[in-house]
Amino acid sequence: MKYILNVYGWEGEFVGKTISPEQTKIIDDLKDSIGGDYSEIRWDIDSHIEGFDMYDGDLLHLSKPLNNGTLHFELFNENNEVVLEFNIEDITSTNEDVEYDISTTENSNVYFSVDESKGGIHTYEIESDSKIYPFDFTWTEGLIFIPSGEFWSVIDSINFRGEPIEPFDHLDNNGKSSTLQIFKHDESQF
Repeated sequence: MKYILNVYGWEGEFVGKTISPEQTKIIDDLKDSIGGDYSEIRWDIDSHIEGFDMYDGDLLHLSKPLNNGTLHFELFNENNEVVLEFNIEDITSTNEDVEYDISTTENSNVYFSVDESKGGIHTYEIESDSKIYPFDFTWTEGLIFIPSGEFWSVIDSINFRGEPIEPFDHLDNNGKSSTLQIFKHDESQF
């Protein structure tokens, strides 16, 4: 029998990209010109740096559910009836993690943005000839380390009976916040 698993909660889209000291100076000058912070000028950077694409993350570009205890799952049968509902607390972690390390280098700084949204996240297709229970699912944690020493915890993968499952569609959600941080290898550059 085929099932659809919908996942709801908070999601983060993370972009990490290298920027040169020259690009960093342009971004800092733009920020200083409005007296604000990086998040306020994020949408204007591409008009000040030729060829700049804020979503072209050479270090990282991924969208993952946030590991903040809000994930909720609904399993639908072939008749589009909800046959199982459960939360992230009802399933077990694999006790493994995937690490993403975003760092500066001597010649490059880091542009790091996070767009948070709330609502629907992903839809998965699952096949099973037997009844499905919450214990059939596990999850793997992802840790995104940023140059400040802080990190983001995400749900890197959802597994069904020991195998990772891949989303086949995205669900609707609402944007909640959009932030940008610039990490400099050497603060005395500017």
